[in-house]
Amino acid sequence: MLGGMRGRRGRQGDEPVSLDDAAVALVDAHPTLDAGTVTTLVHHSRDLLAAIDAGHERLQQRAVDLAAARLDALDATVSPGVPRVLFLSTRNDGMSILAEALVRASGAPVLASSAGVRPVATVLRSVADALAEVGVAHPGFPKPLTPEVLSRADVVVTMLCDPPPLHDGQRTEDWDFEDPAGLGSGAVRTLRDRIRVRVDELLAQLGS
Repeated sequence: MLGGMRGRRGRQGDEPVSLDDAAVALVDAHPTLDAGTVTTLVHHSRDLLAAIDAGHERLQQRAVDLAAARLDALDATVSPGVPRVLFLSTRNDGMSILAEALVRASGAPVLASSAGVRPVATVLRSVADALAEVGVAHPGFPKPLTPEVLSRADVVVTMLCDPPPLHDGQRTEDWDFEDPAGLGSGAVRTLRDRIRVRVDELLAQLGS
């Protein structure tokens, strides 16, 4: 599915998601991958997110969503030939979230993801509000950078952070925008619109 993840998503107030049950479903969704690899990755995703906020009420569901994204990247049969863009920032709570959300909302045949080198627990409220004002949902929660998502990206866009080691054939861009943390709502709207311009330029370059 373009622009989205295929993980199981619960609703607020649902019973906690069982990681073992989720792993079984993800094994079925990725028959070309080793079942042990899938199960290990699901539990590893929980460990990564627990290191950020072990007490989050939706930790299990977030772990399943992160694992689903990692498995989609690892599985070569998922969306072959579709360009993938990774937006990378320090906390993954602002600029990179805006960019990912705007690509997804564009409807372009491009798979967008975002991550942080030192992610925090929640997306900035001002960023979520700025997206909601233009009818765009923000893509979930801040995520750590994982090797599966990084290695599958065709384009890695860094935003106020250093680029990670890249593989042959990967392209990198650095977008220099102001960190939205501490900015007022008007400044965040301006930032959103400036990022939208760069997103549109990137999509045009990718032929979308």
